[in-house]
Amino acid sequence: MSTYASCSIENGQIILNAGLYYAHEDWSKLKEEDKKKIKKFLPLPARLLLDTGASCSCICKSQLQPFKDLGLLPRETISILTPSTGTNSAQRDSYEMGLLVGGHINIEPHIEVSVLLVETDFTGQNIDGLLGMDILEHCHMSFSGINKTCFLSFHDVIPPMKANKVPPLGVEGDALKGL
Repeated sequence: MSTYASCSIENGQIILNAGLYYAHEDWSKLKEEDKKKIKKFLPLPARLLLDTGASCSCICKSQLQPFKDLGLLPRETISILTPSTGTNSAQRDSYEMGLLVGGHINIEPHIEVSVLLVETDFTGQNIDGLLGMDILEHCHMSFSGINKTCFLSFHDVIPPMKANKVPPLGVEGDALKGL
């Protein structure tokens, strides 16, 4: 079974409207007050630019702030190259987040996947993040420039995380060496 998502085409860019949510591994360990805070803004709307030139998906730091306020911590720091960094790599934190695509979480067919999103600054670019090849390589895309339409087909077999080296919540320091 597949889930389909319609993308908008704006100024030559393909935009997917998705939702972000806090992908906490053990919901039962969260305090009730934190659960209430999390539910208030779930899923948090996100405008994601489809970017086949990006190897990983990214999210704007402003989108992450509500989740950081609830205790979301980075999984790892990675080196990235972007047009703005040129040949110099930049260090960026990455976060495990839930991504909701296609439909409403309680009503329509949708897919939820745990993804590793790299924190970046997209201020002033009218997007909240990039949907990179780590996710797009698991999709079929139908694009018509003439009709200005684009559809993504997400299959149920998207792996929950691209990188096997992402540690479980709470694993830090020397414990990471064995992963």
